Amino acid sequence: MDEDPVARWIRDEVDLYTPDSEGGYPLVLTAEELLNPEDQEEPRPAGWPSSPQEMHEHLVRIAPTLQAKHHFMHLHVLHYYNYFSMSFEEHEARREGYLHIEHWQKEGAAEEEGLWVFVALKPRWRVPDREIEEDVWCAVQGLEEPEEDDNLEWDI
Repeated sequence: MDEDPVARWIRDEVDLYTPDSEGGYPLVLTAEELLNPEDQEEPRPAGWPSSPQEMHEHLVRIAPTLQAKHHFMHLHVLHYYNYFSMSFEEHEARREGYLHIEHWQKEGAAEEEGLWVFVALKPRWRVPDREIEEDVWCAVQGLEEPEEDDNLEWDI
């Protein structure tokens, strides 16, 4: 998994979950959004899927292995270091956790049209089902509602 570019990107993007506004939260993305991440400025590395269907199939294949223990950024520790202006290496703000993955899809929709949910949890922490459901619902609303800017009429 360390050599898989999609697995590396997901592990770097997901912060350790904490049930407050200062911590990590579930990451909810479509296969299309995973295919073309907003923050990816460099060309996609070799081995990166080329279509939403291929991304979905790739995630299905790697999900069981991706859910193993890993070290995730712990935002509380990062804020602590930044608050006290202490120099540190990024690995010092990472803590052990495991990645919980879910795939949600609308009944009758194609699999690649579903939503992937990634949340990094401390060992023995319960999956935050309610927060995942809320975040999925927000993502669905964002996908189904047209952008506000698209409905604006401009008087020039």
